[in-house]
Amino acid sequence: MATLTIVIGLPGSGKSYFLDRLVNNGTLPEERTCADYFRGSKDNILEVPRSPFFEPMISSLKRELDCAIADISFCEVRHLRALVATVLAEVPTVTIKRIYFRNDLDACRRNVWGSANEAARLAEIERLSHVYVIPSGEEAREVFKKPLGLPTR
Repeated sequence: MATLTIVIGLPGSGKSYFLDRLVNNGTLPEERTCADYFRGSKDNILEVPRSPFFEPMISSLKRELDCAIADISFCEVRHLRALVATVLAEVPTVTIKRIYFRNDLDACRRNVWGSANEAARLAEIERLSHVYVIPSGEEAREVFKKPLGLPTR
């Protein structure tokens, strides 16, 4: 049985870094991870099947190969629920694992300062911090603390 790991957190929380670590330590091959699930979606519409990663992900999961994805949109419950429902409809046997990062505005802001798209990411942090709620009983990871000199995506 395959597992889909969904990494959820504000911009700058460490989602991409977490997925990079899965690839770098050999847990998953890069082609079965996606740090920005909705990037490149058809017509820029945030619907689960419109992601360019959807078909390869579903194909892998049906072959019982684990996948891991992240996207800031999953901070909004409606997008996370839509993802889970769509994946389960396609692959009913898949195990869904959610990994949450804390809703820590200051730490996330520090991590995006100096990035090429700093203003847009700071605006997203502000907007999503008001709707991002970690469900009761779920454990949340500390926001990644970016070392000096580490490039920001």
